[in-house]
Parts: sequence; C-alpha cells; structure tokens
Amino acid sequence: MQHIPEDSLEQYAMGALPEPEAGPLEEHLLICTACQERLQETDDYVAAMCAAANAPVKATKRKTAVKEARAAAAPAVSRASGE
Repeated sequence: MQHIPEDSLEQYAMGALPEPEAGPLEEHLLICTACQERLQETDDYVAAMCAAANAPVKATKRKTAVKEARAAAAPAVSRASGE
C-alpha cells in the first residue's frame, strides 16, 4: 500500500472513514512510521479545531460587557450633564 491520502487520514481521525476502508488503513499504520506521524499531526489539528470551536469567545464577551457598562452609565451621564 502507498502512503495514506490526506483526506483518508482526516476522515479516520474524525471517525468518519467508512469501515471497509478503515481496515487496510489501520494495517498500513501498523508498519508505516511516516503515516503514523502524519496521523498524529492530523489528530492534533482536529483536537485543536474542536477545542477552538468549543472555546468561549472572550473578545465578544468583553465587547458585550463594555456595551452594557456604557448603557448602564448613560443615564448617570445624562443626569450629570443636566439632560
């Protein structure tokens, strides 16, 4: 078997590779260190993307907090300026 195509490694890492294709791929992984390393890199990438997709967006929370603080302060500013 030649080295595993990138799309097959990605599908395998995400658990989306059809069963008939997984067997030969796993056999190749047992003997091919190059593909083992590529799979590890793919696993790391998939894990990072999953973590990023589930991470809170801090910038958005900060922007929301600033808007809320400004809205809360607006009546006090209006009263102080005599409006």
